[in-house]
Parts: sequence; structure tokens; C-alpha cells
Amino acid sequence: MKSLSAPSQRLESLDILRGFDLFCLVGLEALVHALGKAINASWFASVTDAFTHADWIGFSPWDLVMPLFMFMAGVTIPFTRTSGSGSKGRMWLKIIKRVALLWIFGMMCQGNLLSLNPDRLYVYSNTLQAIAAGYLIAVALFLTVSLRVQVAVALLLLGTYWGGNGVCDDRRLWRRRLYCRS
Repeated sequence: MKSLSAPSQRLESLDILRGFDLFCLVGLEALVHALGKAINASWFASVTDAFTHADWIGFSPWDLVMPLFMFMAGVTIPFTRTSGSGSKGRMWLKIIKRVALLWIFGMMCQGNLLSLNPDRLYVYSNTLQAIAAGYLIAVALFLTVSLRVQVAVALLLLGTYWGGNGVCDDRRLWRRRLYCRS
């Protein structure tokens, strides 16, 4: 007789989207550029350009990779309450562990985690750390305040971001201020 297993607690569609996003991040650019070299046609240049990250100039599909990771982190937030973690303390411990791991992985990606030179150690300078910070803020708001306060904070953050961009039109200077890097 067949035994019925309990349904998975994972959101499989999110895992598939995460896998697609990682494929885009790790392999798609190299694949498209290799294909462009093999085809060697002028019309394909616009395709390879679309899969090249633009430095603060314009927009390309490549610029959707990081926001998609942020979206996926946000999608997981309602599951923090239903993950069967037990008490609130255990739930917050799991959240802090996830944020700490993302932060440390981000520092590892810099290649300077074990550097003894503090000038080369950037505390907040890459996508994984942005995802960790965004996740922590969003999950804290989701779990502790009302929807009205969440909307007010979102509008305040958007206004601050837009205001900061309006005050500082030089993108390189704005980038240095945010990420402490040149």
C-alpha cells in the first residue's frame, strides 16, 4: 500500500524562480555573450548589450536580477509565522540567523572577509547585504506593526530615496555615500 507523505512546506514556485534568477545571474550572461561571439552578427549585438549590466546609465533586463531576489525575500515573509518554528523567540532567532548568513556571504563575496586591512572591509557594499538589510526591516515591520504603519514607512523610505537622488544628481557621489566605495 502507498504511504501518503505530508505535503512540502516549501513554496516550489519560489524555488523555481530562485533557480531561474541564479541561472540568469551566473550563467545566462556568459552564455549569451558566447553565443554572440559564435554568431558574429551585428544584429545580435543588441541582445548581448541587453545582458550586460549598465553602470548607472540606462536600464537593461540585467538590472532585474537583484530586484527579483528582493521580491523573493519579500514573498517569504508571510511564511515566517507559519513555518512551525514554535515560539516568537525561535522565529526571531531564525530570522536573525538568515540575515547574519546573508550578510556574511555578502562579505565573503567581496573576498575581503578575512583581510586584516580595515580599509578593504566594506560593511555594506553588495547585493546580498542589501537583501539582508531589506529583509530584516521588512520582516520586522510585518511582524510588529499595523498595515497603516507599514504603508507610511514604505512611503517615507521611497520619499527619502527620491529626495536623495534629487539632491545628489552625481550618481557616482551618491553611490559612494550609500556604499562607502568609489
